[in-house]
Amino acid sequence: MSNHDMNERNAVFAEEAFIVDTQILLDRIMKEKNISRADLARLMGVSRARVTQVFSDDCKNFTLRLLARAMFALEEKPEITCDFHIADLRQKWEQHVLEMARSTENVVPMWDDDTDIQNCAPANDNRMIGLAKHYRMAA
Repeated sequence: MSNHDMNERNAVFAEEAFIVDTQILLDRIMKEKNISRADLARLMGVSRARVTQVFSDDCKNFTLRLLARAMFALEEKPEITCDFHIADLRQKWEQHVLEMARSTENVVPMWDDDTDIQNCAPANDNRMIGLAKHYRMAA
């Protein structure tokens, strides 16, 4: 299989995975709020067949506009994110926590001033817990 074919296959897989994730999310919200597909169609102002199409395996015309309308009908506010955005938010949050800890009188670092703060966090996704372990309340 050529690189082009492999990239195309992976792109289609990414599209399908995103649609399935969205279908699952909508279904979970509907179950939580006890809303049927017929109810959702009525709330969205579309036909029952259109909602059925959204949840079908062959969902070909699922637009962001339709998703926005469904979320509005479910009284939800959708947010789009990605790994890049999450990493950026995590980095900003870590910096914010460090600045707060440094500026708080009752919190002191448990390392020497020469210690590289970035290397104090464990090598996993939950760096804030690791960061918090390096601070203690001042006596």
